[in-house]
Amino acid sequence: MRINIEKVLVLCLLICCLTALVVAQDRMVLVAHYGAGSQDRADVTSILQSMVRNGALNFVVSSDLLGGGPQWGTTRDLEIVVREASGRISEYRFRDGESVNLSLRGYGFSGNRLPEAAQRQFDDLYIRWLGYREQRNHESADDMERRMRDLMRTYNVPPETPFNVVASPGIGASRPGWNELRIERATYGTSSNTVDVTARLQSMVRDNAINLHVIADNLGEDPAPGQFKQLYVTYFYQGQERQVVVDEKDFLKIP
Repeated sequence: MRINIEKVLVLCLLICCLTALVVAQDRMVLVAHYGAGSQDRADVTSILQSMVRNGALNFVVSSDLLGGGPQWGTTRDLEIVVREASGRISEYRFRDGESVNLSLRGYGFSGNRLPEAAQRQFDDLYIRWLGYREQRNHESADDMERRMRDLMRTYNVPPETPFNVVASPGIGASRPGWNELRIERATYGTSSNTVDVTARLQSMVRDNAINLHVIADNLGEDPAPGQFKQLYVTYFYQGQERQVVVDEKDFLKIP
């Protein structure tokens, strides 16, 4: 009887460990592309998924690691699309030689945890950042972003944490244009052949919303006839920059 009890205890411990592992890794790499420009890109999703260690990706971007022959004078980058635990899609880009330190265990930060003075400073920077982005004042917006990231580093906030998570709840919600939908960037195609459809999507926005059947006829061009394609959209809405990936023949619905 004692042996059976010990077996049960071991089994329970194993189940708890496995459950903790599943809960901990609550972000997932959906797709990753590596290459130059928008045409010469390789799908390296499986490579990155195999490199996850202890719920994180930690490596330096290089062709030796990700494949691809030398392309002298060409700057390549790695694009990683991650699905958050909430279902939201995030996109990250790293150039050759840059270090990838990406946690797949969630943000580990729920907002409003900075010291009081630092929180007020961050909130002020965040509101100004929102305003500059609305004005498309990229130089000033970049300065605000640099200062916010400096504060995040000072207080050990994970670098992938969105600014709206670090800001106090409700900050920026009452700003004019809060519900304005702006398409920042949109591309349609395969991993190796895409077209820029940013302007076309923005022209389809009605009453700060868009409902689009993702097919070549609606997007104006088919960059890869007969091949499976996806629509990648980065947009700004309600004080946040967000990303979404929609398969061909599905519907893009924002908000």
